[in-house]
Amino acid sequence: MDGIAHILLGIALIGPRWEVVFGSLLPDALYLLSIIKYRFDLDKSRNSRIFIYGERIHSFIFWSIILLPIYVLTGSVEVFYFGASIYLHLLADLVTHRDFGPRFFWPLIDDYFPRGLVQWENKYVFVSIWVIICLLLAVAFY
Repeated sequence: MDGIAHILLGIALIGPRWEVVFGSLLPDALYLLSIIKYRFDLDKSRNSRIFIYGERIHSFIFWSIILLPIYVLTGSVEVFYFGASIYLHLLADLVTHRDFGPRFFWPLIDDYFPRGLVQWENKYVFVSIWVIICLLLAVAFY
């Protein structure tokens, strides 16, 4: 899914908080850096080391190792919402990345596994995702 879709899905399902906005974008941060570094050449970007690390920070295990101790030590509601939005991003990607994508269980499994149900870049899937997000936003805020 694209970044705006991740943000709006997070807002619809978790709530309109800054932690949700940042958490919804964070797993894609290295992808964005790679794309900028290679001046929007997606082939070069996808083969870069930065992009490969971006695939790895899409890991449920990686974020558990980082966020769980912070939440346990602080009990911060902000950390909770931040973590929830990261996990929502990962769950959405788990469903919408069929052809290529993240290493959801890195460092235990450094391979693209499992495969999603659909590929978000397909135009019909892309439109369907946006329709679902709009419906969720309507239900959440009206």
